[in-house]
Amino acid sequence: KSSAEVAFEPEGRRWLEETIPELIYGVGMFAEEHVEQVLEREGTSAALAEVGKMRSAMGWAVGFEVLLDEGDLTDGQVAELLRQAMGKPHPDVYMADILAEVADHGLENDEVRAAYFDALGQIQTQVYLADLVGELLDQDDLDEAGLVRLLDLARRRLTTDVYLADVLSEVGE
Repeated sequence: KSSAEVAFEPEGRRWLEETIPELIYGVGMFAEEHVEQVLEREGTSAALAEVGKMRSAMGWAVGFEVLLDEGDLTDGQVAELLRQAMGKPHPDVYMADILAEVADHGLENDEVRAAYFDALGQIQTQVYLADLVGELLDQDDLDEAGLVRLLDLARRRLTTDVYLADVLSEVGE
């Protein structure tokens, strides 16, 4: 409010109590450390709840990655996080990072695979979409129905010839 010097107690403590949550949830600062601490102290469910509170796309993406890497997520929880991601405004770069992480963990589960494809369909940036489609094609763990869905999505969403050609050349390999 002003730059006047005041004693730390109680004004400084009150200011910190108001500011730190905004830095974590609103800006995404310290999100990784915060989610790691909650995960360690209170477990996966509590950490999921904290990630759900993130208003910052960066904070949400970082929290999601912590949960994927360190949490003991069920397939249902991974699918739910992907559905949450689709309801949040975010730059494609964050969603692409999240989808790459999820794909690295595997898409064997039907619920995770369905949520993954729904989220993949929201990617607007051609380069990110083409890269993610190419990565999935390289993994060779999609069944025929998954491959058909992936190629249909690529056909509908990749409007730049060079990216569509890249994906089609992956299929030919």
